[in-house]
Amino acid sequence: MRYVYSKYLYIINDDKGVIMYSTKTGNIVYLEKIEFEDVKSYLDGEIQANDTINYMIEYGFLVSDETDEVKSVIDEHVYSIENSKIFHLTVYLTEECNFNCEYCFVKKSGRIMEEQKFGQLYRLLEKKINQYSGIDISWFGGEPLIRIENLIEYNKKIYHFCEKNGKKYNSSIVTNGYYLTLHNFLKLYDNNIRNIQVTFDGAENKHDSMRLDRKEGASFDIIIRNLRKIQKMAFHEYYITIRCNYEIGKEMTDSKEFLKLYDKFFSRDKRFSLVLKPIVNYDEIDEQKLLSIYKGKTDALCDIIGEYTQYADLLMELIRPRKYWCNSYSCNSYVVNAMGEIYMCDAVINRQEYKLGFITEDGDIKIQKEYKLYSKVKEHLLKELKGCLNCKRLPVCYGSCNKIYHLLGKRACSINDSDIEKLLRMYVRIYNERIEVNENNIKK
Repeated sequence: MRYVYSKYLYIINDDKGVIMYSTKTGNIVYLEKIEFEDVKSYLDGEIQANDTINYMIEYGFLVSDETDEVKSVIDEHVYSIENSKIFHLTVYLTEECNFNCEYCFVKKSGRIMEEQKFGQLYRLLEKKINQYSGIDISWFGGEPLIRIENLIEYNKKIYHFCEKNGKKYNSSIVTNGYYLTLHNFLKLYDNNIRNIQVTFDGAENKHDSMRLDRKEGASFDIIIRNLRKIQKMAFHEYYITIRCNYEIGKEMTDSKEFLKLYDKFFSRDKRFSLVLKPIVNYDEIDEQKLLSIYKGKTDALCDIIGEYTQYADLLMELIRPRKYWCNSYSCNSYVVNAMGEIYMCDAVINRQEYKLGFITEDGDIKIQKEYKLYSKVKEHLLKELKGCLNCKRLPVCYGSCNKIYHLLGKRACSINDSDIEKLLRMYVRIYNERIEVNENNIKK
């Protein structure tokens, strides 16, 4: 059998060796130059396989020349879209919010999910329950904690329903954190809502210029105090993701200041995790700007991590392989607003041009506009991703945002080759420096 480099392999030389990264598997290896010479000699048929070669084959850096990697990537993508064992809903419990962030994509209608509309959603779950191994609901808004009593009531019904039917149930909440008091956290915890995302827009000054409470104004200190009070309680089995947004093309000073605070209070607590996300304007009307909407996010992230190298793993999050770009691809995932209407994704909630249908009184999904790939998934994908099939970044983005594609009929690349090279070089440099420090400490 003859082996060749994987189609999805990045090979990057530096002064001491060679970085190799697979966008298909997510595996990364750093070879000394002599080891890399062995790989080249093996591929040229000059030497037999050794431990290095066997490692490269085992972890997908080298593949048989008979392997159709594009087919395997697309087949896995299609399977993930069609065959999720989890039924997932993003539910807008309320469209009210105590903040008025200028970039927010949710139109604040003030509507809430009344008992009648929840009843329709519940009947939908009754009809779906036997098709899946579990149900996953992300409670969203607006600000869902404004209606915490409704949240607890509805979540409790679904939890007991799944328990009665022997199905797994996972529920999470996305909140601005202002009402995430210890009292409200305990209500969530006692009712099995233990996955929580809290969003910041950088350090205090920047955050408070972007995310003001409508009545009280500044919110940063209140949110931090809420999180610190929760942290001091001896509770486990909950997970709080702290999301820090950053603006592409702007100075990263505020993001760095926020990481300094996160490092001080939360970094050693395994119940907390950090994500860094760019603020992206999916409503941009200029086509070229929309197609290049992700440009610059790598430079911004590298700027931040360059100063806070302990978070180097966040660099790899931009280029890890995924099953699909977001849940809008999945045939088993829906975004539901407070009125029981179904939308393409959470970034276009309440915009009628992106409304797909609604949940009926009987709990059925009535599709008015075909968008989900319910049939002939593979044929659709091969057509839609035609320009992406020969790109070795395919397993990283699968053409990225569906909203942009359906608006423009073009794909917005989420990352380019030079971005990936920059990320890999920084990641490897940071970890090689750590190894050198550890070795020097051992010698001492």
